[in-house]
Amino acid sequence: MDLKFTFTQKPGTADQGLKKTAGHTANTRLGLPGSERQLPFNVNAGGASSELIVRITRNESAMLGVAVSGDGVEYARQSVDLRDAHYQHGALVDPKPIRSALSRVVAELGDKLLTAVQLVEVPAEASPSLLEAELVTSDSTISATGQLRTGLPEGTPVKLI
Repeated sequence: MDLKFTFTQKPGTADQGLKKTAGHTANTRLGLPGSERQLPFNVNAGGASSELIVRITRNESAMLGVAVSGDGVEYARQSVDLRDAHYQHGALVDPKPIRSALSRVVAELGDKLLTAVQLVEVPAEASPSLLEAELVTSDSTISATGQLRTGLPEGTPVKLI
């Protein structure tokens, strides 16, 4: 079933926004295809900054993951409850809360913004568990396993905070 719509404009009408372009009609006021105007927002990460940092921090009850640009704009925020987390001598033994926070932040960022992630910051206490789970390499980068489990590109630098 083919439907064909034709829009015509009478001379002198108030709506000058409709315009015939390359066989289709585009609304120039909204910045749709074929228009001269752009939409009033930018999908590039960070505004003035072109890089994102994914930062994982811990408070008493949750692991918090945040994706923030170099100029402080926050693009994603997720938290993971630490109710069932395993600790030994005050250090987090189980990498699951960190992996989960990373995965959730990456999912919220989406594919376009994921390419702007330049650094991952994680609590220093989590380093042994991340290495043991093979999420991070000994060179402090995301491993192939880390890429599969979190969605972050393999080789992304990891900094301990």
